[in-house]
Amino acid sequence: MKLKFFSVLTLALLAFASTAQNIDDAIRYNYLAPVGSAKSVAMGGALGSIGADISAVSTNPASVGVFRTNYFSFTPSFNMSKSTASYYGNDSKVSKSKFNMFDDVGVVFSLDTEREKGCKMVNFSFAYDKFHDFRLNRMNVSGANNKGSFLDGEVYYYCENPSDDNMYLEAGAILIDTLANECFNSYQEYGQYGSTQLYEEKPSGSIGVLNFSIGCNLNDKFYIGGSLDIYDVNYSMDSRFKEVSMLPTDFENLSLSKYFSSKGSGVGVKLGGIVWLNQFVRVGAAMHSPVLLSMNDVFNSRETVSTTYIKTPNQGSSYDDFKWTMTLPGKLVGSVAMVIPSFAMLSVDCEYVNYANTSMDDGDDEIFSYNSLSGVNDEIEQTLHNALNLKAGAEINLGPAVVRGGFAYFGSPYKSGEVNESAKKMVYSAGIGFGGAVASFDLAYRFEHNKLNSRIYSTNDSQYVLKNNIGSVVATFGFRF
Repeated sequence: MKLKFFSVLTLALLAFASTAQNIDDAIRYNYLAPVGSAKSVAMGGALGSIGADISAVSTNPASVGVFRTNYFSFTPSFNMSKSTASYYGNDSKVSKSKFNMFDDVGVVFSLDTEREKGCKMVNFSFAYDKFHDFRLNRMNVSGANNKGSFLDGEVYYYCENPSDDNMYLEAGAILIDTLANECFNSYQEYGQYGSTQLYEEKPSGSIGVLNFSIGCNLNDKFYIGGSLDIYDVNYSMDSRFKEVSMLPTDFENLSLSKYFSSKGSGVGVKLGGIVWLNQFVRVGAAMHSPVLLSMNDVFNSRETVSTTYIKTPNQGSSYDDFKWTMTLPGKLVGSVAMVIPSFAMLSVDCEYVNYANTSMDDGDDEIFSYNSLSGVNDEIEQTLHNALNLKAGAEINLGPAVVRGGFAYFGSPYKSGEVNESAKKMVYSAGIGFGGAVASFDLAYRFEHNKLNSRIYSTNDSQYVLKNNIGSVVATFGFRF
């Protein structure tokens, strides 16, 4: 056997998570369960046909038309998350807590037209909603892998692309038999796998939406409204991976680190209506347009490889900065509520969204030919599909206090046959509210749970199961003026 080694760094991080846009971006910015005001949280977010709540305006802009007076509210929250990653029989747990002073803040200005018929009131609202805090999604994965190695993906890539050199070749982690025209890694030469692998993710940042809405009260029966949403996206990820051989091979260990930052802004519009069929039944409908995001990404990576005969570990790094756009799919929302005035109500919202309509565009700037965005769009279309989100809530007026409970179900964005076809988000909530002529106070607790299958790198031997639990205590202070 004749072995050949090289010493040039190029695409060594190809198999480690992502180096450019991919289907994960479509999920990250789409598949969210917003928090909102305490009343909205306690009711499972099902206020699309009820209105008169700052958070309800983001679901159905006609909700702003239901207000009767000027109104201001703000919502602080305390959030606690716990992730558990199961990998080759080992469970790794990470907990994180975060206080946000303004999860939801807004003001409504109500103008009485003094008309007896037609548009009796015209209302305007300005609100800010923090849709998601990425700091709550931290995780660790660790375990002993005896079925594969990170090097397998590198071997496959090099064999398919022999003109690209790789630093693992010099380290002896990847071997080339030039006579047989074959390549393999040091584990395969030894005849078995065996390594300890550790992977951690530390995301940060958030998605926020600034909402401008206008609504009209038509004869105290019909309510119509529209809104303009301005999105602010600030996401970063600090991830690290390490593999240490447990076998007596020449390869000892490798470590990879990556920092990824994505910032951008976007815009979308919404139209909605609410009809009070009678004093007991209300129905609502809303249409959310697609959202166009303009993004700027920065990617940094660093790697180290050690072997028994390379005393000074090989090291390398890379840097990229590029711009791209993404279109998030629109939504259709239907709502219905049963109301017993001054006593109780039951409300249900249903959302339809087709995640396969997410698309990305890099213009003429395709940073990586192997990961052009046309290929990512094809993967999104082949992997994702439409889903229904169901929200339900109820409240009972017990005199000085209003007691609420709610539930929300977010259907899996993945098609049947995909590894995450049964993935879903479940949210359970409860709360209490106190109201007066001038001020109100609402308190709620929500518990969010979801479960996903993912991979550390490109090959299936690195698949793990991740369970996320997020608990939030939410309080809203409201004032009429």
